[in-house]
Amino acid sequence: TASWSAGPWRCSSDWVPVGALFHIQFRPDDDTQPVDIDLPHIVELEETDMKLTCLGDDGDQHELLPVEQVTAEHVTARLRTDTRVGPVGRRSAVCAALHIDDALKALEETLTTMGRADPAKVV
Repeated sequence: TASWSAGPWRCSSDWVPVGALFHIQFRPDDDTQPVDIDLPHIVELEETDMKLTCLGDDGDQHELLPVEQVTAEHVTARLRTDTRVGPVGRRSAVCAALHIDDALKALEETLTTMGRADPAKVV
């Protein structure tokens, strides 16, 4: 069974969540062969810029897994044991794909014209 996990989740500083976290559970009588599962994501990235994070019971990341396939709508994970898993993207690639850098530059320019050159000091 696969269920959506509503709790917050973290990644390392180089990787950011790009989809929901799912709790995948296998029945005790399930075959032990790996199963391909498609997980949705929100940003289109190259395969080298996307991985899956597996979280331990304490909610901390404990492993980054390679993806089997990346499409515009989903990543394919090959799993064989119970896990909490979700797609993550390389931070720099996600920022570029979502044009976040452009928005930050525009904000910095606006703040400079307002006499507030340091965006870290603006609340």
